[in-house]
Amino acid sequence: MVDIAILCVNYNSYNELNNYIESIDIAAKIAANKVFVDVYIADNSDIKQDIETKKYATINSYLFLNNQNLGYMGAIMQLIKEIGDEKIKQYDYVIFSNVDLLLSDSFFINLIQTDYPENIGWIAPRIKTIGKNKEENPFIMNRPTTFKLKMLKLYYSSSLIYILYQFFYQFRHKDRKKMTLNNKIIKIYAGHGSIMIFTKSFIYKNYNFNFPGFMYGEEIFFAELSRIENLNVIYCPYVSVFNIGGVSTKLYKVKLIRKFNKNSLKLIEKLFYS
Repeated sequence: MVDIAILCVNYNSYNELNNYIESIDIAAKIAANKVFVDVYIADNSDIKQDIETKKYATINSYLFLNNQNLGYMGAIMQLIKEIGDEKIKQYDYVIFSNVDLLLSDSFFINLIQTDYPENIGWIAPRIKTIGKNKEENPFIMNRPTTFKLKMLKLYYSSSLIYILYQFFYQFRHKDRKKMTLNNKIIKIYAGHGSIMIFTKSFIYKNYNFNFPGFMYGEEIFFAELSRIENLNVIYCPYVSVFNIGGVSTKLYKVKLIRKFNKNSLKLIEKLFYS
C-alpha cells in the first residue's frame, strides 16, 4: 500500500474544489487496494461555504479553515503544522496543489507503477490546460541565471512589459508540446506550481521549509531546495492532470500579481543567489 497525502488550497473556488476532490476519489477507486489517500484542504476563502468531506468512500478528507488568506505556500505550511511533522514524513508521496485541477483517472496507478530514476525528489506531471491546448510542464528546464532573475523582476515592474511578456511567452515554449509527444521521463529544473508531487526523500529533508513570499515563485524555491539536497526533479508524462487555471488568481488585479511575483523573486534571489 502506497500512502499519499494531497495538501490543497482553496480560495473562493468551491465548485472547482468539489470537482477536484471527486476526481481524486475516482482515481483512488481505480487504484483501490494499492494506494491510501488523505486529502487535506486549507480554506483561505473570504466567505466560507460548507464542504462535504465525508461522502467520498475511497479517500479521507480533512478541512482546515483559515481566518485570513495565508497565500498558497502559507496555507500549505500551516497544513503541515496541523498534520504534524512525524505524520507528514511517513507518506510515500506528498502533493501540493491548487484546486482548479482534475486528476486523470489513471493518476495514482501511473504514479506508483512508473519506474523512476534514482534520487528523485520532485515529480512534475503532465499538466494540460483545458480549452487552451497548452502544456504547462516541463516548466523550467535549466536553473535561471542571476541575469534572468533580474530581467524577470524588470518584467514585473511594468504592466506593459508584463502583458507583452505573457503574450510572447506562449510562443517561446511551444517545445513543451513536442516533449509530451516524446512520452519520456526527462530531468528538468522545476515543474509547474499548480501541482507538485514530492517524494518521501524530499519531504523528510524539507518538511519544515519556510517559503518567504505570499504567492508565486514556488517553482524556483522548491527547485533550489531539491538542488541543495542533491535530489533530482523530473518531468513524467505518464502521470497526467487537467488544469483549469487562474480561478483564484483572476480575483487579483494585475498590479497585485506583479507585486507578489516581484517580491517573491527578490526574496528567492537573496536566499539562493547571494
